[in-house]
Amino acid sequence: MSILQIEIFKSLFSGRLDRYGVETPKGPVSVKKELNDSVIQEHIEGKTRVGTYPLRLDSTVSWCCVDIDQEDRELVNMIQAILIENNFYPYVERSRSRGYHIWSFFDEPVSAKIVRKVLSNVLAEAKDVEIFPKQDALSSQDGVGNYVFAPLQGVSVKQDRTVFVDSEFKTYPDQWGHLSKIHRTKSENILSLAEGIIEEPKIDSSKMSQIPDGSLDVPKYLIAHNIGFKEKREETRTIYGLSKCLFSEGHTTKDNQGDSAIIQDTSGKLGYQCFHHHCQNKTWADARKKISGDAPLSQFLKREDRYSSALLDADKLLTLPIPPREMILAPWLYLQQIVLIYGWRGVGKTMFTISCFDAITRGEGIGPWRNESSLSCLYIDGEMALYDMQERIRILAAGKNTPRRAPLMIYSDAQANLLGLPRANLNNRGWRTDIKNLILDNGIKLVAFDNIASLAPGLDENSKKDWDPINQFLIDLRFSGISVALLHHENRTGGQRGTSAREDNIDMSISLSKPQDYQIEDGCRFIVKFKKNRIATKEMSLLQDHEFKLMNSNGRNEWAWAPVRRKNQIEILKMLNEGIAQNEIANSLGITKGFVSKVKTKATKDGYLTTKGNLTKEGLCFVSSFFDQEDEDEF
Repeated sequence: MSILQIEIFKSLFSGRLDRYGVETPKGPVSVKKELNDSVIQEHIEGKTRVGTYPLRLDSTVSWCCVDIDQEDRELVNMIQAILIENNFYPYVERSRSRGYHIWSFFDEPVSAKIVRKVLSNVLAEAKDVEIFPKQDALSSQDGVGNYVFAPLQGVSVKQDRTVFVDSEFKTYPDQWGHLSKIHRTKSENILSLAEGIIEEPKIDSSKMSQIPDGSLDVPKYLIAHNIGFKEKREETRTIYGLSKCLFSEGHTTKDNQGDSAIIQDTSGKLGYQCFHHHCQNKTWADARKKISGDAPLSQFLKREDRYSSALLDADKLLTLPIPPREMILAPWLYLQQIVLIYGWRGVGKTMFTISCFDAITRGEGIGPWRNESSLSCLYIDGEMALYDMQERIRILAAGKNTPRRAPLMIYSDAQANLLGLPRANLNNRGWRTDIKNLILDNGIKLVAFDNIASLAPGLDENSKKDWDPINQFLIDLRFSGISVALLHHENRTGGQRGTSAREDNIDMSISLSKPQDYQIEDGCRFIVKFKKNRIATKEMSLLQDHEFKLMNSNGRNEWAWAPVRRKNQIEILKMLNEGIAQNEIANSLGITKGFVSKVKTKATKDGYLTTKGNLTKEGLCFVSSFFDQEDEDEF
């Protein structure tokens, strides 16, 4: 026990200071004494169990708490995500018996009524939860409201209860260290949220009848039953003045519509009024009976129409000033794009992807692809030791003197783990929300997840259902203006491993594979193949298969590359000149026999080969010139 622990407790969990609750054999009771240091110390040491009242004497609170009285982690994650989306800082405590408390602490006291109004609104979909404070204000001078048992009670802590947990529901090893770094929710944010909540006006419902399952479309209903009317809108209601009295033929309102009327308030409730003395006591139920009997009203009910604002006329869409998506690496990488990069273990996926990020942040191209924009990049690594990541960055930086135009950020799960942060987990809604906020807060425009297997532990890779929440997260990032690169493993047939649904919403699928003649001493060398793309046909030549190799010259690391098709053509000419059979050439280069035959026919026609398959003088020059160029590129 330390003075610091008591101070942290008082700064966070105290509310009403002249009262506190305790647990007794007969149940919880309220104690009319000061919640002082000695009481707090006894709670922390486990000698008693203290409850703290959130409501102060002025009916303000400095914290709120959502009580979930069940072991429902999905509900906890959902509430956390909702609070984060509304700029609250939620902290999860595993409560004493079962369930959880989700605490948020304010930078300044806020009216309890406003806090309850905001929480009731944003957590409207969360069922079976309690919100503290439970009252809008103190009912009297002696009122106290309801208390919440405080966390970190000594006996319960030893049972791993009343402790704070991370996004994976693992207990923080240093509870007081964790609480010393609490972020407080801004009171101005709570007030701003409250201003945006529209409350329905209070209406005397004793004379109104509620239509079940929605509000009646009164004009549609009256027209369908051939009843004339005039419509008058007021602030809290709409009056439909009828052209006739429904109950007396001798009482007509044709020239003075409104003597008989159907009235509908803003909540959809209905009433009927008539100034004819025989009709003054008639209700909406009587009016409905007269108009349509007991026939159902379902065809006349209004349906919520919140999506109509998103409808766009096709011709008007053409006139909207929508800016084109910003190109990053031409012609295949641009903003709001999802890219899948996959290959066999150790082929070079990490090196290729982080090289692209490195080039983009320096304003440089890579391979045959030119740089169009320098954007902030984030590389999220879920499997490597921090030293290994450092080595890769060092290799890329060797000999480079081009300053970065935008930052290249690295998020290492290994480093995060050392800092006591939760493990990266794309399966976890709370982690996805946190990482999205991290991306947006740091102005990141391009993010890589390396790789699916390590960042989504427990994911059934063959299950579309398991992938769907992650897929929606990626689409959400796209709609937020972010480009995403996903790194993944290859299956035994050369495709990406797992469900094909993973490729449904991606824009670009890139496969990295080792060349047929790969040798271990070649180091980082692979073929880049674009399996799926969404670019203009005129740019397709830049997406043909290219072979990449990382080279070092005079202490400078650079990528050398060459089109695989062009390289294969030269290799075919050389092998034909050596008398190797066409089928052996095809097998050696991993290409079709038809392509070998096509190259031979064209080379013979162009004068590079004799009819017997030997290189002519022109052919020798052609082959030599290519390899001279290749030597200059060191590849």
